[in-house]
Amino acid sequence: MREGTQIGDENFADHIGGGIGVPPELIEAAVVGLPKDACTDTTSVDVLFNEVMGVSTTIGTNYVISGPGRGTLSESPDFVDILSAEALRLTWTSGKMLIGEDVTITATNVH
Repeated sequence: MREGTQIGDENFADHIGGGIGVPPELIEAAVVGLPKDACTDTTSVDVLFNEVMGVSTTIGTNYVISGPGRGTLSESPDFVDILSAEALRLTWTSGKMLIGEDVTITATNVH
């Protein structure tokens, strides 16, 4: 029998539920610096992935913010700072997020 990764093996690129072809998941997003007991606006969001991320995660256009809480922020952040191997901070230099409203952060082309 030939050695190597067989079709259907969990390490094969098209294996459902695992293996090489599984994209990372964005598992948490939190508004930065939200004062307790206050309704304010902010311009940064921390995001956490379920695995160590590479350099593509620092490209702002790989992230889109949407939802009623987006307020006057542009669609993509101006800066992406690495906080740890799995955590990043998305920062906008202008505009304001509406606190108390929902936002969705969509990450694409990150690995």
